[in-house]
Amino acid sequence: MNVFDVGGLISFMALVGSIIIGTAIFVGLHKIFDIVHFGFGAIIGMWCVCCLVAAFIVNMLSGIIGWALSTVWLLVKIALVIVVVGSIVKFIYNKISRNKE
Repeated sequence: MNVFDVGGLISFMALVGSIIIGTAIFVGLHKIFDIVHFGFGAIIGMWCVCCLVAAFIVNMLSGIIGWALSTVWLLVKIALVIVVVGSIVKFIYNKISRNKE
């Protein structure tokens, strides 16, 4: 479950992105190859397959981006813990060293 998926917004964005990329793949295949369709069902079928391929691509890319952001967030949290603990230790050390003088 995605923490940032508020009301299905991320899912909707992925759906719209998949449809746009699928349509671009569909148009690109028609530009590269001279495809002849026999019937409207063939056109819709090819477009649906292109959208499924695009959904797979979007899913893989979002997984990679999500993993990268999770890793960066983990490193930021570790750095913050080190800074806070270091500041507390430095503060305590300074208080103890001033009392000895």
